[in-house]
Amino acid sequence: MLGAPFAGRGRRADEAIEAIRAAFGVRVPSFSGDHYSFADVVVEPCGTPRQLQIWVGGRTRRSLRRALDLADGWIPFGLGEAELSTLLDDPELRERIAGRTAGFDVVLAPEPPLDPLAEPSVARSTLRTFQAIGATGLNLRFRHESRAHYVEQLEAMSALCAEETGEEIR
Repeated sequence: MLGAPFAGRGRRADEAIEAIRAAFGVRVPSFSGDHYSFADVVVEPCGTPRQLQIWVGGRTRRSLRRALDLADGWIPFGLGEAELSTLLDDPELRERIAGRTAGFDVVLAPEPPLDPLAEPSVARSTLRTFQAIGATGLNLRFRHESRAHYVEQLEAMSALCAEETGEEIR
């Protein structure tokens, strides 16, 4: 659609992350790569000078490796428990995740939507399953009838999480 070739998209994605990191929080950034380059530009106002948190999405081993190489977390999509477990059980990748000194987020999205009010045992089991797979966070959806009901679901899940992990949902 944009005229970019399909081949080489991975390297372009890698370099885009490098370029974003080089530019964020810098008033006069510069970057030179095979696909992107910029210099002699002023970003005003520029972001606060700090390490920008970047999560990489994807559904392949390569996307997880990209996240480990260049980002702060991985947020896969469209993968079931078995596929996620297979990817995250890879000893090399598990060792790399554990070895990250600054930490590494693995944010997983359980399906189908949860109902911690009506089915707390299912919500608890889901939490335990995804924790065992390697999740450091969950992208949750809830069955709800209204905004108030959604808030009640959040409160129920937060309490359940606190019981299971000793930590509240953030």
